[in-house]
Amino acid sequence: MSADYYLEDSLAAEILEINGRRYRVQCEADLDHQSIADVSQYHIREDPPGRWSGRVYADPEIMGPLIGTGGSTKRALESETGCTLRIPPRGTPRDDSVVAVHGDSPEAVATCLRRVAATIEQTVRAKRTKYNYFVSLPLRGAVANGARSLREAALADAAGEGVEEAVFVQPERLHVTVLMLKLYGEDKRAAAGRALAAACERIRRAGPLRVRIGGLEIMGGDPPEAAHVVYAGVRDAAGEGGSAGSGGGVKHACDVLVEEFAKAKLKYPGAPPLKLHATVLNSKYRGSDGGGASGRAKPCDVRGLLERHGAVELGECELAEAHVSERGRTDAESGYYACLHREPLS
Repeated sequence: MSADYYLEDSLAAEILEINGRRYRVQCEADLDHQSIADVSQYHIREDPPGRWSGRVYADPEIMGPLIGTGGSTKRALESETGCTLRIPPRGTPRDDSVVAVHGDSPEAVATCLRRVAATIEQTVRAKRTKYNYFVSLPLRGAVANGARSLREAALADAAGEGVEEAVFVQPERLHVTVLMLKLYGEDKRAAAGRALAAACERIRRAGPLRVRIGGLEIMGGDPPEAAHVVYAGVRDAAGEGGSAGSGGGVKHACDVLVEEFAKAKLKYPGAPPLKLHATVLNSKYRGSDGGGASGRAKPCDVRGLLERHGAVELGECELAEAHVSERGRTDAESGYYACLHREPLS
């Protein structure tokens, strides 16, 4: 026999129903049920008869806290729930990375799965866990050409200390960052695709989006002689479709994207707030200055850049697509960030 299940909320517990039989599932008081994936996604099944199993998606790189020092956390979970955990080893392809739970009853399996999911969720929420994806709006055409021209002009000047080709964004990767994401499981990556599709369907109703990119500013209040990030402003192109007066506009589009990802429980506390900008220079593109992963990137003296090019206009373009992009990976064909999901905006 094999059956999926569903749950009904109860004040003291959750009720698991399989083929007309009802089981009471222990709920952990400290679990955030709004952020942990619904238990119905765990695919609890009876196979073979008398043995039950379920699974949770999670990438190998976040398995450490679930295993614990010397396997202590895993052993405790198995002892306290009477279940067996099978945790994928490092190097497992992420599409196949699944924590499998096996037990003698659906109640035990469901309880164990909730605790596994809570541990994974706490790991992902931790500050030390890096954002590995982000929602982006690619900036192409005239704006990308404008970024290339700015880089060439800035390097032709008597550039300040630290201002070199390596710190400028590649024009093919110019974009607006909407939301940073932590997608450490195949289910989370699939949910991101659904959230992106829902948001873009809403955005398309407002008509085409055209933006103007220009005017350089320093991010984060750094002094110009020791800046780390310089960005160009992003605003609606006056008189074009998708302007603020049409009920759309780029800020509205970004707000819709953030809203849909929040509804999908993919927006974590601590994610950087939305700030409409297109980064043109970042000291981290060069790498750290001797400190390895913990070293702080060498800052740039951008006083000359701002004095000579601070009012630069990179141009206008239509926002054609929204992406869920992967950090640290580039698409070999386009030169843009590797794309997990994309949706048209018009």
